[in-house]
Amino acid sequence: MIPATPSGVNGGKHQPEARLKLTMPYCTIRRALRRGRVLDAIRRLAGMQDQPPEVWARLHYVEDELRRFLAGYGYQPVATSLLEETELFLRKSGGELAARLYGFTDPGGRRVSLRPEFTSSVVRAFIEGALGRVLPMRLQYAGPVFRYEQAGGHRQFTQVGAELLGAATTGADVEVLALACHGLAHLGITGHRLTIGHLGAVTHLLEGLGLSQRAQVFMLANLPELKRGAEGTAAVRRRAAEVGLLRERDGGHALSRLVGGLPDEEAVELVQALLGGTAPGATGRRTHEEVVARYLGKLRGSDDPARVERALELAAALANLEGPPERVIRDMRQMGGEYGPAAVEPLERLMDALGAYDLAGVEVWLDLGLARGIAYYTGFVLEVTHPGVPGGRSLGGGGRYDGLVKALGGKSDVPTLGFAFNAERVAELLAPRQRVEPPAIVVPEGADAMAAAVRVADSLRQQGTAVELEVAGRSPEEVLRAASGRRVVVVHPDGTATEQGSEGRRSAKAARPKQAEERPRRMR
Repeated sequence: MIPATPSGVNGGKHQPEARLKLTMPYCTIRRALRRGRVLDAIRRLAGMQDQPPEVWARLHYVEDELRRFLAGYGYQPVATSLLEETELFLRKSGGELAARLYGFTDPGGRRVSLRPEFTSSVVRAFIEGALGRVLPMRLQYAGPVFRYEQAGGHRQFTQVGAELLGAATTGADVEVLALACHGLAHLGITGHRLTIGHLGAVTHLLEGLGLSQRAQVFMLANLPELKRGAEGTAAVRRRAAEVGLLRERDGGHALSRLVGGLPDEEAVELVQALLGGTAPGATGRRTHEEVVARYLGKLRGSDDPARVERALELAAALANLEGPPERVIRDMRQMGGEYGPAAVEPLERLMDALGAYDLAGVEVWLDLGLARGIAYYTGFVLEVTHPGVPGGRSLGGGGRYDGLVKALGGKSDVPTLGFAFNAERVAELLAPRQRVEPPAIVVPEGADAMAAAVRVADSLRQQGTAVELEVAGRSPEEVLRAASGRRVVVVHPDGTATEQGSEGRRSAKAARPKQAEERPRRMR
């Protein structure tokens, strides 16, 4: 599998009969095995995971507890396909996620990808009617996702998350924010920080400068780069020039400014006069009215470079505005000028409503440069971090994405929001598991004792004891030497059994069953 890009998989070529190819011909492998040659070991792919028993147990403890926690808030479990059409993740998620897809062309010629996140799949299932139609709808999920991260990062990890469909209120926003805080507290984790951004508030300020939607999307997508200060701002300015936002186009901006300041009827008359009667012959099947509307839209979509420069300066200042909520809201109101008070209203409502929840000492931080790297967010965004996770990596995140349902083919917009935890990173914060009691070993004293040994092993299992039955043909003495303090029950040919181990020799019937495993200790 290879990471797909927006331009397509395999160079965009359609391959309806894709076949797996061995790097070494099968006949060569067969000859090598027949001659006893040692072949090179096939190693685990970088970024993928193998989980030994103690890691598996800790991860699934996190998964099970978070599922139980979300169920307590009414979020019902659902499952979605691991493999989806690549278009599902390209249509609204943006280029950053698209470049990290594990995608390929299947034997039927379809471009497909392993899911990099759950939200798009859940929305797709909702649109198809698989999840019902009654709103609001609370759903939860858990399972593996795949993203082609750079060297050193996990490319396969487990998400546990929730989606709330059909609720457009601030109350819905703060429920999701509270879930992100309380979910970690449910696991006994403290000391985490809830960071909140608000793309809706930033968009409001950019709209106030008269930017086109294209320019607004550009600014929002580059907020993380703008957080790098002067160097990042210079890089974004170069990028804006490359895409035409800061390039003069043959005096066209003067006409764009003129048209932009006219009422619709006068603007149409001006464009008609400029085009004259020559337009229909140059456009084939388009009518004159369609050509005028298209050209007018193009003119009004053009941005004055001076206006883009002002927006770039404002976006850079906003991207670096973070801190305690009261200070950030105050500074944002002043920074936004006449548009500031209206822009901060959603943030003020959010913080006021969040006060109804007991966040148990969780630090709340506002960061207007938080963008999450996925283009479908439209309102608040969140991330949860903890100083115990190296590199400031996020434990989870989410936000509001009200336009996603319609973008993925729904008949109308449905307000949608949610979040997800990275279960592996959450599990890192749990103290190492206490030593799991290893299984007892039941050893038949010779072949004649095997039937009795099976009965003894079954009896111990019914008492709650994990048991390994010795089937490798070792003698009791050999097992005892290798047992390293484990319980060893020797079954004799006459059907009697004695336990031998660190506590000495005793009857197997007298042995009390022990717990197979203990829960992880919680980090305080």
